[in-house]
Amino acid sequence: MRLFLFAIGGSGSRVLKSLAMLCAAGVKPVDPATGKPYENLEIIPIIVDPHQAGRDVKRTVELLEAYRKIHNMLYAGNRAPEGFFSTKITTLAALMPKGSGALRDSFLYNMTAVERLRFREFIEFNNLDESNQALMQMLFSSAQLDTSMHIGFVGSPNIGSVALNRFKESDEFRAFGNLLGENDRIFFISSIFGGTGAAGFPIMVKNIRAASDSTLTSRGYMRTAPIGALTLLPYFNIEHSRTSPINKADFLLKTRSALHYYAKSLTAAGGERQVDSIYYLGDKVTSSPYVNDPGEGGQLNAAHLIELIGAMAPLHFLATPEADLGREARAFEYGLAVDTNNVDFQSFDPRTRSMIAAPLLRLHLLTLFLDHKLKDCIGRGFTKDTPSIGREFLSTDFYQTLSNHFLPKYWDWLEEMDENNRHVTLFDLETAGKLENIVKGIPAKKGFLTGSRLTYDDLFARINSVSKKYNGKFTPAQLPLKLLQTFHIAVSQIIDERFPALND
Repeated sequence: MRLFLFAIGGSGSRVLKSLAMLCAAGVKPVDPATGKPYENLEIIPIIVDPHQAGRDVKRTVELLEAYRKIHNMLYAGNRAPEGFFSTKITTLAALMPKGSGALRDSFLYNMTAVERLRFREFIEFNNLDESNQALMQMLFSSAQLDTSMHIGFVGSPNIGSVALNRFKESDEFRAFGNLLGENDRIFFISSIFGGTGAAGFPIMVKNIRAASDSTLTSRGYMRTAPIGALTLLPYFNIEHSRTSPINKADFLLKTRSALHYYAKSLTAAGGERQVDSIYYLGDKVTSSPYVNDPGEGGQLNAAHLIELIGAMAPLHFLATPEADLGREARAFEYGLAVDTNNVDFQSFDPRTRSMIAAPLLRLHLLTLFLDHKLKDCIGRGFTKDTPSIGREFLSTDFYQTLSNHFLPKYWDWLEEMDENNRHVTLFDLETAGKLENIVKGIPAKKGFLTGSRLTYDDLFARINSVSKKYNGKFTPAQLPLKLLQTFHIAVSQIIDERFPALND
């Protein structure tokens, strides 16, 4: 199964970041055909944002590149039914036949056609006759005509809908139109209250459904493939600014207008329906106001609860049986089990908690173990089993990518979610080795001999026990896989014994 995932605008990138964290932790949707987690799931993110220098976009791309590198070094093309980084995340270019060379190997949709232009230049305003210039001046304000599109569409979906209609002429669209297969699915992530996402989602869906280019080998699938979408309603606040074209007071008006349009043209029953499943998310408890930055300052928002919940939408869509798609558009909302400004795992419903809590705890303990214990373990216990882990392992490309380029971003993600007015505090980030209280609000169940204590030494002992069963079963080239799989199994046992509430 492949999921082509279009992440549009800044909110799209931020949700994609949370999805990468869940995939790194080993969260996987259930394959409705087998009732088990997908074994061969591939996610192909395509980030659509003219503001490609934006910091939100940049750090998501960096995270995805680190994830892809780690996955490839762990599994080397083999299927990974479960475990850390087991879902393959790759680019459109990587799926193309070797030697085709049509695309740059990037998670970013190439928007060079608009990124260096003002909107009036993009529509060739000066080349229009007098009557058409007058029409353009009726449809677009002077400020909109002078918008420099390299920073995005600055809250103006009417600009974005014109610019992104070029999507159907792009190399990425042609590649997608030749790669989409019979069993593949498509998903969109966008906001409804800004410019890029509100414009990009409907126009790109229509371009896909109406594909008619005879050179696209998959144009038949493009008309019928299941399409899901996450639509983000207002969920954060921005400062008031007289000089910025973005005004929070417009958010609700834009949302109302866009919802009416979506209902009429994207999710309507009968022949007009374009989308099979649509997920709506928003939050009245808004964040502390972010800087009102149209894009010149880099645009960097803290990670948010809505983005974590939103990252589960494409996973839910993948777990939806084919028989439940294609009849009429299905709409989904989400509510916390407990409406609180201090969110922990107990604030989620049991289904969500059982899906994400144990995997995230495994990833969290891996982060702590690599930071605080692995170096001290070298030369002892599991590190001596074949293939052995020596100090040179700490200098390998795999270990450096994992410990210096991915896991620090995971830690930043946790801290940022705790900064918002609706705090998300899943773990005690100040722990000093007393791991029994590592999960916020859920203390470890007391052990028969150890009481409530849980330390790095307990993790070390359990890893040693598991490692003995796999001694000699990995090749030297599989040393990274040995470390992470052994850790995964050992910590899973500890979670089952000491934190059973996470799986309830």
